[in-house]
Parts: sequence; structure tokens; C-alpha cells
Amino acid sequence: MGSLVITSLADFDVFAGLLVGDPRIFHHQASHSLAVALLFGLLMGGLANLWKLNGIGWGIWGGGLYLSHIVLDLLVNDPTPPFGIQLLWPISDAYFISPITPFGGFHYYDPAKGTARTILGFDNFMLILQEIVFIAPFAALAWFFGNYRKA
Repeated sequence: MGSLVITSLADFDVFAGLLVGDPRIFHHQASHSLAVALLFGLLMGGLANLWKLNGIGWGIWGGGLYLSHIVLDLLVNDPTPPFGIQLLWPISDAYFISPITPFGGFHYYDPAKGTARTILGFDNFMLILQEIVFIAPFAALAWFFGNYRKA
């Protein structure tokens, strides 16, 4: 369950947007950058050290989980400008998106449905399912090698 929360942290910027009336206003900005993924990994590693755990391992794990969200968002068709994510924030405010976007766009707001019904809609469910199928082999390999190393 913790892994799911970590992989979703980058999208918490949607909640800030909801407070001002547009869930997309802050989305795909700083929270979707390599810098924030690195900072999150350092935070996880530092906390693990405080708790007398393997800080390097936990830092790589946490940063890698956060980064997986960013990589998937690079591969999602972004239907509204600015297209992509601010991958290199704070160095650059430019937005980046993969030239190949195998996943459909995530929908945040449809005036006919409202925000909640749009976000929880079938199209978004199918997009999430596609992303799970895409990332499952990588997750399985990480689990296998993580458990193999312990043996």
C-alpha cells in the first residue's frame, strides 16, 4: 500500500488546484520533476538512517518509485497545453513529453460530469489499468532481484 501512495505523490498537486477551482492549474509542474524525485529519495534514505535501516537502499527504492510516476507521465498523451511535464524544474520551466505516447490522456474535468465523476470515470480507469500492465513486468523483476539478493 505504501508503494501505491509513493507512486501517486506527484499527483497531489491536483488537490492544490481543486482548492482554486481548476485541478489542472498546478499539475505536471514541479512535482513532476527529477529534482523532486531525487529529494524524495534523499528524504526516504534519511528517514531510514534515523530508524537504523539501510538508508541507501530505502532512498533508491523511494526515489525510484516516485520516478516511475514521472516516467509514465512522459508516456501519456497530454490533451491540453502546456504538453508534458516540467522534468528539469527548477533548472528549466520547459515542458517535456515523449515523442511516443502509448497511453491516452488522463481526464480531470468534464463540465457535464464534474471533477469527481470525471476523475473516477471509465476512461481514466482504463488508462490506469494500461499503465499497471505496462509496469508490472518491471515491478516483478525488481521484486525478484530484491528477494534473490536477500537469499
